[in-house]
Amino acid sequence: MKEENEFKLDKDDFIKNLPKCDLVVMCNPNNPTGQFIPLSTVNEINTHLKKNGIKLFIDEAFIEFVKDWKEETAINLKDENIFVMRALTKFFAVPGLRLGYGISYDDKLRKESLIHKEPWSVNSFAELAGKTMLWDRKYIKTTEDWIEREKKWFYEETKKIAGIKSYKTESNFILIKLLKETSKLIREKLIDNGIVVRDASNFVGLNDSYIRLAIKDRKNNERVLNSLNEVLK
Repeated sequence: MKEENEFKLDKDDFIKNLPKCDLVVMCNPNNPTGQFIPLSTVNEINTHLKKNGIKLFIDEAFIEFVKDWKEETAINLKDENIFVMRALTKFFAVPGLRLGYGISYDDKLRKESLIHKEPWSVNSFAELAGKTMLWDRKYIKTTEDWIEREKKWFYEETKKIAGIKSYKTESNFILIKLLKETSKLIREKLIDNGIVVRDASNFVGLNDSYIRLAIKDRKNNERVLNSLNEVLK
């Protein structure tokens, strides 16, 4: 994904430059850009991969933050060529549990995975939490409404800050390009204000001009924006 394309995936360019391989790994939405690939595009890519004997592994750890994600998940393709990985720790804000799951329509792959998996991959507390969280409809609806509202507001507000460029996001974080300062310097200045941002310089394809900001509640979002405005003056 290229900056000149706002980090959006160019399907034709992607297919054209595929190396010889057995598996393609794709993050959707992408981290740290927040870009989301529509299901129709995923389907086209998968069709090409399938013809060439290449499996598709899709990491959907942040997909619950995408609007209408249930209609856009790759699970809907019900294709044996696709394996989908999900995380419960992002949307439900329980990173300490390290809980996730995989979905596949390939029965052979499922059986082989069971042979090679760890004997106790999930502890009893994480298992109980997972079973409980997925039924918390109130939390799910409240969070979906909140993130949809806040990410739009947050993006529009970042565009008002001089010295940066922000990229529209479909997730609960936003990628920022610093036009004059380095990510290390801005991160250190924000830490002095009690705010920690992700230095995105070590992501492949990015450099020390990029940081990633988490989208939180309005009060904390305003605090981050005010601090960022302050350290950039």
